[in-house]
Amino acid sequence: MPRRPRKKKPARSNAHELRVRWVTDKVYATPNASEDPAFFKLETLQSATERVLDTRDLFLAPSFHARLGPAALSSIVFELMREEQHRFIFRVKVANQRLKTGVFRLVVAKREGKTSERIDEEHQLLESLHRRAPKVVVQPYRGGFIYLPDRRRRTELGRSVFAYVTDWPVGFQPLGAGPPAQFQTEPPRRHVFSLDQSEAIRDAILRIVVATYDPVKRESIPLLGPNRAELHATVPRSGAPRVMLIACGGLTSEVHPDALIHRVLTAAWNDTPLGPLDAERLFDALVDVVGTDTARRWMKRYHDALKAGVYKPVSDLTPSVLERLPLA
Repeated sequence: MPRRPRKKKPARSNAHELRVRWVTDKVYATPNASEDPAFFKLETLQSATERVLDTRDLFLAPSFHARLGPAALSSIVFELMREEQHRFIFRVKVANQRLKTGVFRLVVAKREGKTSERIDEEHQLLESLHRRAPKVVVQPYRGGFIYLPDRRRRTELGRSVFAYVTDWPVGFQPLGAGPPAQFQTEPPRRHVFSLDQSEAIRDAILRIVVATYDPVKRESIPLLGPNRAELHATVPRSGAPRVMLIACGGLTSEVHPDALIHRVLTAAWNDTPLGPLDAERLFDALVDVVGTDTARRWMKRYHDALKAGVYKPVSDLTPSVLERLPLA
């Protein structure tokens, strides 16, 4: 009996010889990664992602082409770097036929439903924040769903998870709290920043909060809580580290400028304060982002709120200290 001819695998839409490789043995699992386990195996995700590339790909290849240009892609390497509570983080190295290369970040929800909705909202917010402050927010690209078929090919049991692509922040590491008053990068590459570098990081955090603030809607990124902003920093041998916003789970509403300043000054990760506790550094950071006139108005409003007892002074930032600044 003659054999049935095998069905040909559909040609990839973006290259005739696209090589795809997966590396999953470098993963660092955060302490809460096991609280919300994925319902699928990594092998299933791998084959499903390659199927996206093989068929009508509306978000992976278009994201890579947005940075590398229209030339056909020649190789893609997916490296699983982190497993967190709700998502997987892949570093994706891409090359095209013209030898242009790029490194991207692929964020994949670990579950369908509410978890995927959360990652979708995270992507939409990142797009909005990048439009507002492109210099301090990572470049986001497209997002879309990856369909994970049931292992027995039962259509009704297939699931879809949301994923999105951004630039990979080359040279940046996740930022966390270190010894008292100091920052450090999070595992697996732990580096403790000096006291001077930590002060520079506090200035940079304030600049990011102010740059992404919407004074019309009075919305700001949170620095604390489950939706807190995810910040990464460079690790220079000397000088001030650069800080970038990588993701954010939501916004805080009804935040007036004086409340915005006070929220930053009172925020802390463990014993590491997040805002500058020196009046001149605070004022200079505001001026860098919003200009002198707006910085004066905001600081005057904060000064008056402190004097009226709306807020308790933080460290030495008392009304009398703030009065030494050019508020008028």
